[in-house]
Amino acid sequence: MPENADMISIQGVFKDYYEIPDFQREYRWTKKNAGELVEDIRECFYDENNLLKPPPGADPGTEPSVAQALKRSYFLGLMVACKQTDQDSNESFLLIDAQQRVTTLFLLFCAIRGTLIEQEENVPSLVETLLLETRTLMNGREVESFKLKPQYADDEKVLHGIYSEGAVPEELSENMQGSHKNMRDVYEFFMQFLNNHFSRADNLREFAQIVGKGVTFARIITEDTSTAITIFERINARGVDLTAIDLIKNQVFGRASDRSKSQVIKKWKYLTRDLLRDEKNPMVFFRYFVASEFTGAQMSEAKLYEWFKGSTRGRENISLIANSSEMKDTVGTLIKAAEFYAKFLRFKSPSGNAVPSMQNIPYLGGTSMKQQNFLFMGARHLNDKLFSDLAHYAENFIFHVLITKQQTNFLETQFPKWANELRSIQRNDRESFEQFIENHFVSYMNSKQEEVQDVLDKLAQGEDPIKQKYRTKYVLAKLAQHIQKHTNQSEPELQKFCRGSTYEIEQVIDAVGADGAIWASQEQLNSLGNLTLVTRDKARRVRGMSFEQKIPEYKTATLLMTRAIVSGQGNHFKPEVDPEPLQPYSSWGPDEIARRQQVLADMGMRIWGVKA
Repeated sequence: MPENADMISIQGVFKDYYEIPDFQREYRWTKKNAGELVEDIRECFYDENNLLKPPPGADPGTEPSVAQALKRSYFLGLMVACKQTDQDSNESFLLIDAQQRVTTLFLLFCAIRGTLIEQEENVPSLVETLLLETRTLMNGREVESFKLKPQYADDEKVLHGIYSEGAVPEELSENMQGSHKNMRDVYEFFMQFLNNHFSRADNLREFAQIVGKGVTFARIITEDTSTAITIFERINARGVDLTAIDLIKNQVFGRASDRSKSQVIKKWKYLTRDLLRDEKNPMVFFRYFVASEFTGAQMSEAKLYEWFKGSTRGRENISLIANSSEMKDTVGTLIKAAEFYAKFLRFKSPSGNAVPSMQNIPYLGGTSMKQQNFLFMGARHLNDKLFSDLAHYAENFIFHVLITKQQTNFLETQFPKWANELRSIQRNDRESFEQFIENHFVSYMNSKQEEVQDVLDKLAQGEDPIKQKYRTKYVLAKLAQHIQKHTNQSEPELQKFCRGSTYEIEQVIDAVGADGAIWASQEQLNSLGNLTLVTRDKARRVRGMSFEQKIPEYKTATLLMTRAIVSGQGNHFKPEVDPEPLQPYSSWGPDEIARRQQVLADMGMRIWGVKA
């Protein structure tokens, strides 16, 4: 317990007025959080029959009064507030820490009040004065003021609507999300909780006294905001309450001038709530932005926060973002960068056009493969042609890294560095761009040529099947996409092969096939030469058939890759593109698998940017 902390009951807390500062996060507690809190309070003071517990040491069977029950207390933790005085000389407090708990208790007393009103019972002054009281202005006029003022005007409307009507104001009730929804849900939960446990008015008034007088905080009051924020950061540095994004928000709002604070708040909400709505953790964006723009290195959330707090050559890093000490400029620059990032999450170029190679990478590396976004953030200023070429090389490069079993932390160290280099290339400077590609992508892929050939050869021989099914599907999809170029059909996007279950991996001969069980080992069944892609319906129809039975089904397959196994359509391949066409087969066995898989392996070498 800090030496300067005073123990204070909820009733004592709400003798004062509180304002939630701009740098705090929104109200995030859910019904689950609120339920845990109120059940803990109930269990502290009530037994399993919902009767007040006697004080410690009392005789069994004693029926205690409220005063006796209040010899117990429920400690809610630390509360940090900063004293301030308004233009009417009225004192209030900025609520620096404990805003989630204080807001939840305010909602609980709103629910106690609302339940009593529904029962047409009188609301005790204890409850009313915890929520709202009259204050006198400098001109002598008296106004009613709520004891808690949220950080945003809309949140204040929601809280006041809940107090007065028991509901969110109609203009804010559609498509609720975030703090509005949480406030509504917690209030409705409390109404249900009170009806379940304290349905009688006398019991409800008793419960109000128990919470108001028996629940306590250790409150620290500071005289200035900077001291309060220092305490606040020290508390949260120990893992309590806030995330790194909240602490960065603290840094931004704390440095905003009074005249621009409302703009900064509005811009920040747009940045984190709207632009980054598709990113579960907004810190991921900040990581890509800072690495590509400044550091050339990936950082943990803790180090990223330290970067925002730190300085470079005597200048605050946070002001370097926009080369301005104005936080509205800083947030404006972040918004512009996040607009590009939001496009990249949807696999689009800086101008908003779909980029197939961006879509392909998750099918190669899995949905957790996101390191390529370092590069895309570094290249967000390039024209669409250069950006598209970068995505193509990034896909092939990642293929080489993964197929040769290089550790992916190689990407995590190299891509941020390269992103930093990309920032120095002018928008239309193809010469510098191609030099960059040669230095980093082509040189690496050339150095891996023998390893890639060896992997594909092993795949072709069934010695080293790819373990991840999604990566096997990616390899087959790239081959199918390449082969499909020889038809009059438009080139299908890779996602049509890889996404969902439209296409499935098909073993030309499978373990339950009429003739497969005679000679096929598991390695042969999984080898590249024995695999193709077919639609889901066709996969069901041909399962368990012999090769001879599959021939008419393969002839009507959607993909040339599958038709060519039996139809001879692969003979029409252009020699300059694929010198070894796919041959048709009238029977299927180890020799046929070996011939087909070598053709596919050689084709793979051409697809992934390395000469066969």
